[in-house]
Amino acid sequence: MYELNGASERLIWAPVNDDQLDEGDEYFDLELYDVTGAVVADAVGRITIIDDDDPATPAATLSIGDATVTEGGAAAFTVSLDQVLTEDVTLTWNTADGTARQGIDYTGQSHQSLTIPAGELSATLSVATREDTTYEGDETFTVTLNNTLGVTLEDATGTATIEDNDAPPALSIDDVRVTEGGQAAFTVRLDAVSGKDVTVRWGTSDGEAAAGSDYTGHSNQLLTIPAGQRSKTLTVPTTDDTDDEPAETFMVTLSNPTNVTLSDDTGEAVIEDNDDPPPPVDPTIPPTVTVSDATAVEGEPLKFAVTLSHAYVGEVVVRWTIVGNGATPDVDYKSLSYQHELVFAPGETLRYINDDARNEDGEQVYVETYADALEEPDEAVLLIIVRVEGGELGDRDYAEGTIRDPATIPDVPDEPDTTPPVVSITDTTVTEGGSAQFTVSLDQAATEDVTLTWNTADGTAAQGRDYTGQSGQTLTIPAGQQSKTLTVPTTSDSTDEPNETFTVTLSNPTGATLGDATGQATINDNDKPPALSIDDVRVTEGGQATFTVALDAISGQNVTVYWRTTNGEAEAGRDYTGQSNRLLSIPAGQQSTTLTVPTSDDTDDEPNETFTVRLSNPTHATLADPVGTATIEDN
Repeated sequence: MYELNGASERLIWAPVNDDQLDEGDEYFDLELYDVTGAVVADAVGRITIIDDDDPATPAATLSIGDATVTEGGAAAFTVSLDQVLTEDVTLTWNTADGTARQGIDYTGQSHQSLTIPAGELSATLSVATREDTTYEGDETFTVTLNNTLGVTLEDATGTATIEDNDAPPALSIDDVRVTEGGQAAFTVRLDAVSGKDVTVRWGTSDGEAAAGSDYTGHSNQLLTIPAGQRSKTLTVPTTDDTDDEPAETFMVTLSNPTNVTLSDDTGEAVIEDNDDPPPPVDPTIPPTVTVSDATAVEGEPLKFAVTLSHAYVGEVVVRWTIVGNGATPDVDYKSLSYQHELVFAPGETLRYINDDARNEDGEQVYVETYADALEEPDEAVLLIIVRVEGGELGDRDYAEGTIRDPATIPDVPDEPDTTPPVVSITDTTVTEGGSAQFTVSLDQAATEDVTLTWNTADGTAAQGRDYTGQSGQTLTIPAGQQSKTLTVPTTSDSTDEPNETFTVTLSNPTGATLGDATGQATINDNDKPPALSIDDVRVTEGGQATFTVALDAISGQNVTVYWRTTNGEAEAGRDYTGQSNRLLSIPAGQQSTTLTVPTSDDTDDEPNETFTVRLSNPTHATLADPVGTATIEDN
């Protein structure tokens, strides 16, 4: 309670508390009540507490950036503060593997210390990476910050990307030899270990060996060489048989590689025969003679095959004649009333009574049949072996010849052709800037879709410059169709150049075999040859008159031109060294060259004199300004 005691005013004290908080101004109210002896005009007074504390300094934050480094270099991470501090900031850091491995790809670190000095905003830490020769792609590791006293971690982890600087390895397949019935084991090998999985497709194609009968064919098979390995084996089973035959071959072709290039994409397998040849027959033993039956449509000759069991050192003579066996002589066949002979020279084992038979006069003998208009059953003749000289007769001394009437021959439906079609590609010609169109065709329509892959390869044309290269493209010829067109865009330029070529190669066919697998495109140049000109020059007598011969555009071909000098006021031999029929060349890719003509110094005071150089007979260029004038200035 407060009393005025006759005074007009009195102070009321309200203590307030001091603190260290930056909190802004605050207030509270003082209210009078139960007032006696006076009337209250304003019962409430407000006290404002004015804050006298400085604003708080916000806590500093710390972060680490990412880094990129080529393998073998040092990955530099920047550790940064968001504000300058008055004291050093010390922290620790560690590395951790990502796809990169410490000790192999980089030098790992643990509990390393880093200090950002007072007054500085950042510091750098470095981690060494290791150079190798392995193609592995880009790899990563991380650096993590910790133990950051007095600051707040905003981004504690930085990622380093180690960029690989090694070229991908090259892939090749070897050639093999295998005994029939065994496995042809091809080794597919890298020329260097890769840090990535390598994949490649492969398929077989016939040489002398045929898929299905000599080996098991394959198409579009996938082979993988895991990262860190150098090679892989693929196997193709071969077929054992009892035939004595020469060695035969088939091929395995690689295509569509990933993480690798192809250096040798084709391996050849040689299948070696394991069958014994039949035992040799003593050629001094007389052979056995056999004769085969024959059939002919009436009007065509009968052709009987006569065979010896083995080659004989001497001559073998077979005497024979023809008799009817239901066929009428000189009505159905030409009668032969006497014996004829077929002679085997030493070493021969097969002759034909028709093309090879002779009569006693040495004339060729045919077993002729006659055509008629009658519809009649088949008729027959007998070829009788009368005698054999130099050999022995086999199980029978005759053969039957059947003369068939065309009306009795039933129509036999064609056997379905089970031979797979052969796929080939044509050559083509295109004007630069157009699309080269190759026709891929089958020799017969297939009952199922035929698919294959195709790639381009440089000839004199270069992909990316002259045409758009392609790799691992797929082409499908639908069932029932015999051809399809593939296109390759070419590039138009303004350079006069010779016609250039590139090729398209087919591989990995399914449902067909490869015939002509390579088509060549010729890109016809459509640019006009550049124009050639020679400048005028001035030279002090005794110096070299140097003319510049220039093209108005660079040429892709070597340009040549002949030149000679002609007198003006200056005379060759007295004022300059004359020239005739000189050859000048501007190599492809260059735009100019120079030619020089020596002038003669003399002591005569004379006016300026001139001579000219004339160009002629250009190749791969036209002449725009063929004459250059030299002015010899008197000294």
